[in-house]
Amino acid sequence: MAVVNANVNIDESTMKKAIPLLNRYGIDLSEIVNLYLQKLVQGGCLPTINTEENYNEVTLAAIRETEEMSKHPELYKGYQSVEAMVEDINRIKVSQ
Repeated sequence: MAVVNANVNIDESTMKKAIPLLNRYGIDLSEIVNLYLQKLVQGGCLPTINTEENYNEVTLAAIRETEEMSKHPELYKGYQSVEAMVEDINRIKVSQ
């Protein structure tokens, strides 16, 4: 995929508020612009932007859990591959 540089003007206040949110989701400004433009092209119209007030309680709980896990990764088991994770899940199932 060829990449082009694009200069855009962004309101300074908006930019200062957006950067921590992007960091929270692990993406940078280029990635969010690309995501937005891809959705625009796929849908042929401006993408709908979901905010937390549109999520049900189950989704909000999952978001909170993921945020907590990202703040304290040392408290949670990690895997180097999907295969290792599946093996661990199968081992837990067998022991129950």
